[in-house]
Amino acid sequence: MTAGTLSDTQSQTAERLDRLQQRLRSAGYDAAALVPGPTMTYVTNLSYHLSKRPLIVIIPAEGEPGVIVPSLEMQRITDEPPFPLKFFTYNDD
Repeated sequence: MTAGTLSDTQSQTAERLDRLQQRLRSAGYDAAALVPGPTMTYVTNLSYHLSKRPLIVIIPAEGEPGVIVPSLEMQRITDEPPFPLKFFTYNDD
């Protein structure tokens, strides 16, 4: 893969995010919140398990998605995010 080109997986993820954002706008919603499970994995290509420390992906109708992530998981998600993300972390304290 050359610089500036997307892999097939990245292209599919970008298309799915675009479709979701279009549907949010057409339905009049501001955003969608996705938690770990099949829908989050399908739309974002992020795979996490449900736990007592929630991870929530916020897909706005317009703009860049964000993720609320436990500090303990931050390294895992920032290594190679499948699309541009804003990160919001929290601790158990």
